[in-house]
Amino acid sequence: AGCPPFVLTSLAPDSDYDIYLRKTCGPGRFSGNSCPLGIRTACLPPGPSAVEEFDQAGNSCSPLCGDTCSWEGIWKNDAQGTFDWILYSGKTPTQGTGPSAGVSGAGKYVYLEASGNQCQGEAILSSGCFQLNKRGSDACHFSFYYHMWGPNTGSLKLEVSQDGVRWDSLWQQSGDQGDSWHKAYLSLSPYPDGATLQFRFTGKKGSGPLGDI
Repeated sequence: AGCPPFVLTSLAPDSDYDIYLRKTCGPGRFSGNSCPLGIRTACLPPGPSAVEEFDQAGNSCSPLCGDTCSWEGIWKNDAQGTFDWILYSGKTPTQGTGPSAGVSGAGKYVYLEASGNQCQGEAILSSGCFQLNKRGSDACHFSFYYHMWGPNTGSLKLEVSQDGVRWDSLWQQSGDQGDSWHKAYLSLSPYPDGATLQFRFTGKKGSGPLGDI
């Protein structure tokens, strides 16, 4: 329902803009401009201080649901989960779900295997600890790519903690999102400069095998 979102690109940082709207009334015909909506873009944030692409994490794991999987890097399978995220490359084994490759069209990724009755409960992927350094910027973010395709796709959520005990929800998604990688870009502005943060993804299987995440 409603109009799809329109993304404005190539805007200068820390700058004022007036946005006007008008309606298409037919070929070459438009309504008058609306009253302006004034906005100011954020300061340009620094580049990422920590990146995990999984390509150097180690060898791909067995795709069998219920097998254990470990690798080197920022993210690890959490012992509180009831089954493991899988480090993998190429197409996941089950037809009708995915992904078929990493974000770039090659490379490794981690995913939740939906086939197999032994994988019940939650798969938890936890990060190490990070000290938030905003470097004088008003915009510090956490971003990641996710792939959720298939009629049996379950749910995925991201949480953050400052003490490892209390977890705040940052983002969540559920159900079939199509056969493509999507990027989520999340603000960390509620957390003060210098805060120590830990992140965790929690994935849950859906009702059948066509739902790799």
